[in-house]
Amino acid sequence: METVDRLLEKSVSYYRNLLDKTKEIGPLLDEVDPEELTRLAESIQAMQQDVRRVDQELMGHLQKEKDDIRNNPLFHERIRLMEEIVQHNNFISPIIYDKMSVSQAELKAIRHGRRSLSGYQLHNGKNGGTGTLNRIQ
Repeated sequence: METVDRLLEKSVSYYRNLLDKTKEIGPLLDEVDPEELTRLAESIQAMQQDVRRVDQELMGHLQKEKDDIRNNPLFHERIRLMEEIVQHNNFISPIIYDKMSVSQAELKAIRHGRRSLSGYQLHNGKNGGTGTLNRIQ
């Protein structure tokens, strides 16, 4: 079992890394690169698992050594980082949901257009001329 100080150091380090990683999301939203966003989301999920694991062990110590831990500057830094992550997520979440709504609407329009066009058949013109689009009946 690790010491409380070592667990706090790990926790603070993980939260700093997590905050830095979540800040990478903002610039990606302008260009909406789905592959990059997916990679970033997977990375953030892995980091969150690390944070949960360390924090779970830390909570065991917190119940036993409540006063000592709460007076530790690393504990306060950890809380500050957690609050900053929450603030950042609260800022970025509506932007992400807006982008998702626009993408869903665009996808729906594309699907509707594809369905509409499925009722037509293209007939090529003779001798390389322009073809005609005829409705299938």
